[in-house]
Amino acid sequence: MNELLLFAKAPRVGQVKTRLAEYLGAERALQAYCRLLEVVARKVGELEPATVYFTPVDSEGELRPFFPRHWGFRAQEGADLGERLRNALAASFAAGSERVVVIGADCPYIRPADIEEAWQYLDVHDLIVGPAEDGGYWLIGMKKCYPELFSGIQWGTETVFDATLARARELHLQVGVFRTLSDVDTMLQWQAFLGSSESRLER
Repeated sequence: MNELLLFAKAPRVGQVKTRLAEYLGAERALQAYCRLLEVVARKVGELEPATVYFTPVDSEGELRPFFPRHWGFRAQEGADLGERLRNALAASFAAGSERVVVIGADCPYIRPADIEEAWQYLDVHDLIVGPAEDGGYWLIGMKKCYPELFSGIQWGTETVFDATLARARELHLQVGVFRTLSDVDTMLQWQAFLGSSESRLER
């Protein structure tokens, strides 16, 4: 069984898109985040099974309206992003998943075909990673949980993707690398999104 996991923060003023808020203000940054949630949910909403991993733990009700009713919801668990990713993947594999792909909620350029292609990559690779322009990654997928991939990483920095690949080499994993995409964290990225076809997807 394949499973898609989507990591999302609660849409709360002052707690999302803080870099964008420096230019737009907290309220408009929240509106921007909600629009990104809508776009990503519409892009991948037909895929199943899928589970939204949300934070903080009391925010399930705030995120449910954005996603299909048949999707699962679970609170993120862990002190940092690495622990939360590791715990989510471990839970999915423990429940019987054979291939798991994780994406975030703020990369509007993702396509349903990306997820389908990731499943295919995992037929011949141990790990699939989609690099982000900021040095992180917008997608990661695997056939079993490798906890070492999520420890000792400086999350939120431009070294995340390179450090992950280095750790994968240490583990002798067969790695597939996807196309590079952009998240929407800065004013330039937000303006680029507004000028893209993704921003005009039907609400």
